[in-house]
Amino acid sequence: MKYLLSVFSMIMLLAISSAAQTSKLQGNWDGRLYVQANTSIKLVFHIRDSIGLSATVDSPDQGAFGIKCDEVSSKGDSVFIILNRLRAKFSGSYSVEKDTAMLKGNWQQGPAKLPLNLRRSNLAQTKLDRPQQPKEPFAYNVEDVQYSSKDGKVTLGATLTTPKGDKKYPAVILITGSGQQDRDETLLGHKPFWVIADYLTSKGYAVLRVDDRGVGKSKGDLTKATSLDFAEDVITSLEFLKKHKSIDVNAIGLIGHSEGGLIASLVSSRRKDIAFMILLSSPGVTGSKIVEEQGMAVIKSNGVSASVAEELRPLTKESYRIIISAATKEKAHEEFLSVVKAWYPKASTQARQVIGATTEQEAATYAKRSVDQLYNPWFRFFLEHDPAAELKKSSCPVLALFGEKDIQVLPSQNKEPMTQSLKASRKKSGYEVVEMPGLNHLFQHCKKCSVDEYAVLSETFAPEVLEKMAQWLNTNVKK
Repeated sequence: MKYLLSVFSMIMLLAISSAAQTSKLQGNWDGRLYVQANTSIKLVFHIRDSIGLSATVDSPDQGAFGIKCDEVSSKGDSVFIILNRLRAKFSGSYSVEKDTAMLKGNWQQGPAKLPLNLRRSNLAQTKLDRPQQPKEPFAYNVEDVQYSSKDGKVTLGATLTTPKGDKKYPAVILITGSGQQDRDETLLGHKPFWVIADYLTSKGYAVLRVDDRGVGKSKGDLTKATSLDFAEDVITSLEFLKKHKSIDVNAIGLIGHSEGGLIASLVSSRRKDIAFMILLSSPGVTGSKIVEEQGMAVIKSNGVSASVAEELRPLTKESYRIIISAATKEKAHEEFLSVVKAWYPKASTQARQVIGATTEQEAATYAKRSVDQLYNPWFRFFLEHDPAAELKKSSCPVLALFGEKDIQVLPSQNKEPMTQSLKASRKKSGYEVVEMPGLNHLFQHCKKCSVDEYAVLSETFAPEVLEKMAQWLNTNVKK
């Protein structure tokens, strides 16, 4: 889930707007953002001067390249950059140290503030190969659309692909996982929703893929939004499709990835006009259980021993308990700081290093940063919500797929609860739960199967999963 791994998946920017600084700032810059004591992300900034300064950013470790920059200003040697989409900013200053030009400063995303020092580099722009990315000409219709919620507070931008022909087609709405994402669910240079849409449309299905509110051509307030609000956005998309001339209104279903599957279940429990669902790496238990095991799995995938990971488990569990129960962020700060202070003297050096707390002051900073990052309406809802209740309220056919090597939504934790929830409200022919061998959370064939491997894998979405979805749809949806 990208939101839960947001610190690992920060994509930076840099642009400078003062003509006086052009000679100093134009060119390539690179550095590492240390998100934990033993975890960093390489960033490469490309600043150009063409009718004013502009820039793009690469994150090679994550396979993200050519990220366009937004607002930039400079004063003297000081530089200030804002990235609206990530609600983040960089502030730094230009200097020369031992004949090396530097941009030294801090990256701030929400309340989290991390040092980020860049040096002039000769690293050129690059791009990883993504062979599955669809290429024109397309053998189907492509329509860019925009529509609004009934109250007009949310506007959604989307792409609708439909088979060529005059008939009405069954349709699917693709629902992204956690964190702000575009309609293609772009991550680390991969565009899995575009790959899915291209494949399913070629098989005779209309597909609507949608920018999340606040991303691309979609607009809407995110500050207090939870999965319930995102479910309403899906309902807005549903109403749009029901009015489209090419759509069979009796055959509209949902495909949700990760949190998107949870959102799909929220929608299907409230709307009886959902014809089917495909849940990809979707939660089967409460969010608090998922992120606890996810945290342990991710830590161990980074080479941390099982014993050290278990030392960290009490911090994980207590942080989530406090985030749920504390009436205010200030109260959560106070309670979690007490937990960390009690844990710190007993912790091993290795466990302290994992959270970047080699001193008591750093431990206090860790406690505050953790609460600042997690105490928000979306995460509090996610921690408490049990998808089982929603799954039991709906009765449409469901295909639930898990990746065997998924360390974000572990099949060992979620597959059986998902099966039992579906079984409670459906006949045996009305659901299918499958664990796909050798695949990670993004349904890529993996080797290390760690989060940081997502970027280096050229495969975007396993062909056998595309085939499984199409076969299931052909059996369960009338065309």
